[in-house]
Amino acid sequence: MIDNERHWFAAVTRAKQEKSIKERLDRLSVENFVPLRTEVRQWKYRRKKVTVPAIPNLVFLHTDRQTGLSLVNEYGFRMRFMQDKACKEPLVVPEKQMHDFMFLFNLSEGNAEIFGPELEKGDRVRIVAGPFAGIEGELLRINGTHRVVVRLEGIATLATTTINRSLLEKL
Repeated sequence: MIDNERHWFAAVTRAKQEKSIKERLDRLSVENFVPLRTEVRQWKYRRKKVTVPAIPNLVFLHTDRQTGLSLVNEYGFRMRFMQDKACKEPLVVPEKQMHDFMFLFNLSEGNAEIFGPELEKGDRVRIVAGPFAGIEGELLRINGTHRVVVRLEGIATLATTTINRSLLEKL
């Protein structure tokens, strides 16, 4: 990996620090993505809509390796980069996977489910029509329905709603 090339990195934060780290990254003009969702919380006598991270303790950064490391060492960000187990370097998320993941997450607004990284692999497919056209992922059967899954290896998996097999092409 060349140090001055921009890549997507996954960083683990302390508990409940995702939104504050996102705000600091935004102030420093560092491109980032924190998957956030809105949910209704119920207390004894009231209900409130709150924005919470869809994947706890995780922030994605689009930067070069040197800038990423300086955020931790010089700016004091309380996070650590996930490491690739094979080469002990910061884990790089492929550009296409990250864009598909962000697109699917932002488009779905509750119509997609996030699973842990433990799903089994299936056939690689591309959606050819509909609102998810162009998304590449794996075809899996979850709870009796066919879904296309975008997997960020070792991080998370995002599954679409039910997909008709006629809208898919095998890669």
